[in-house]
Amino acid sequence: VPADTMNPDERTITLSPFTVDASTDRGYYATHAISGSRLNEPIKNVPLSITVITPELMQDLDVDRYDDALRFTSSYNADNGRIRGLTAFNNNRNSAGIDGELETTGIDRIEVVKGPATLMYGVTAAGGQVNAISKKAKLQRNSYQIDAQVGSESRFRARLDANQVLIPDRLATRLNLKYEKIDHLYLDTAEQTAKFLQWTTTYRPFRKTSLTLEVEANRPERSNSPTLLTETNPAGLP
Repeated sequence: VPADTMNPDERTITLSPFTVDASTDRGYYATHAISGSRLNEPIKNVPLSITVITPELMQDLDVDRYDDALRFTSSYNADNGRIRGLTAFNNNRNSAGIDGELETTGIDRIEVVKGPATLMYGVTAAGGQVNAISKKAKLQRNSYQIDAQVGSESRFRARLDANQVLIPDRLATRLNLKYEKIDHLYLDTAEQTAKFLQWTTTYRPFRKTSLTLEVEANRPERSNSPTLLTETNPAGLP
């Protein structure tokens, strides 16, 4: 077809943004994902099986451990990290592999891609990919949330999530904090503490351009209990 007879809309291809659009999500039901194609794409258009753990589901279940959140995903074995019985890459943050433990306090949603996705990720595992999407500062409105929890084993947990708009639709910052302490969790552990900080700033200089700065510090600590020494032969018998 000659170029001059084509509809201008048919000649223009616009790529989706590189951020997840959750505006059409309804509760636990997610319509878009970024893990299947590295672009914000409707899940129905991606030729892969994708499960999304939405922020609403994580909040309603009060999920505090990354592995506990994944237990609600079909075909995923939280005990060995396998998907469909095959090895999977589980430590991905914003589509990039990381070392260390992921903290749900700084995670907005979790996307599980089932099956091989070499076309999108290069070297990958046959089971699939688990990709955690970080919380980002929101430019539309302020929000503040704080919660505290106490439980058995002298457990105490406090969390803070504060989003502040500095310039409407232009500049915003967000702070996530967590402190947790547990005593006598296991026989070989006397005390366990967790300190987490995440600070993000989003700046939109132009309507279709945004910059995000993210700083994170995670310090889980565990101290061992003293060894109990017992005398196995107090009478000195042979």
